[in-house]
Amino acid sequence: MQGLGALGAFIFIVGSLGIFAYLIIQDKPNAWLSLLPAIITSLVKLGNIKNRR
Repeated sequence: MQGLGALGAFIFIVGSLGIFAYLIIQDKPNAWLSLLPAIITSLVKLGNIKNRR
């Protein structure tokens, strides 16, 4: 079950990076805001992994 959560987080992060790349190509000034969900998800998953040990 934890593998499914990790896969979901991975897909979410890759999707956020894709949106970020698209916004950069389109020259949008606030493109970095699209990275916030990916950063938050990464930190939460990292915290969950460290707490299980």
